[in-house]
Amino acid sequence: MTQGQWSTSTLGLGRLELFGRLDARCDAIASELTQVSWALPPAVVHGDAHTGNLLQTVDGRRVLCDLDALAWGPPEADLVPAAHGKVRFGRDPHDYARFANRYGFDVLDWSGWPVLRRLRDLQLAAYLLPAIPELPTCGHELAHRVRTVLSDDNDAIWHRYAQFA
Repeated sequence: MTQGQWSTSTLGLGRLELFGRLDARCDAIASELTQVSWALPPAVVHGDAHTGNLLQTVDGRRVLCDLDALAWGPPEADLVPAAHGKVRFGRDPHDYARFANRYGFDVLDWSGWPVLRRLRDLQLAAYLLPAIPELPTCGHELAHRVRTVLSDDNDAIWHRYAQFA
């Protein structure tokens, strides 16, 4: 199945309309980001700090890998995946609370969270679109994610693609 066939049959949107709506969403988020008041001072940020990018060394330490997005910027960006895991994937709220407490900042209580949540939603909904022909088993979850992004459904729970592949 092609992207166009998938988007038409699954979402009721032609490929061009789907990408147009996602592009408009991206532009809106980019504009909103210019208005964010960052709470924390700039620092080195990983750029994709989530548990899938943690490795455990033989002596038990945990280290971040996948450093291709390493940059200088707002640390709040690195806190988003953990918060997103709690609210969008239904991960353990106690684990998240311990994480935020140890970090000393809860991004969920910060005024910029809604914008960064929309950005993370868009990233995790759209990145698999090019693979639809090769990964048809993920199509249902991808459609669920895209629908929730386009409708601003902040309560929908998502599932990992890995369980479908």
